[in-house]
Amino acid sequence: LHATLLFTALICIVSGRLSASEAAERNSLVGSPTRLIVQPEAIALDGPRDMQQLVITAQDAAGEIRDVTQFCEWTSDAVVSVSASGYVTPRNDGAGHVTVRLGELTVLLPATVQNSAAKT
Repeated sequence: LHATLLFTALICIVSGRLSASEAAERNSLVGSPTRLIVQPEAIALDGPRDMQQLVITAQDAAGEIRDVTQFCEWTSDAVVSVSASGYVTPRNDGAGHVTVRLGELTVLLPATVQNSAAKT
């Protein structure tokens, strides 16, 4: 049942529509984090097919850590794209950032891309 609820919350988050009960379930799974830990700490992509998976863990006041990657919201600039599951792919050469957000917590992650238009 727990896995089913987690899967349902993930589908609703990806589609951008959470009902009140689904949001409550998500909040119970996420807890009350005081800090987000992003791995890797920086994104460096080289070539049009390079990619990185972001893994986001949340730490609460008691020191408990849990994976919250699937619950995060992502925004990025023109340098990279981020999928709903946290896969980062190149868009254009240059330096930029990815913003990771979970509730009120936000982390700004530096991103660099080179050779995004290289022929493979």
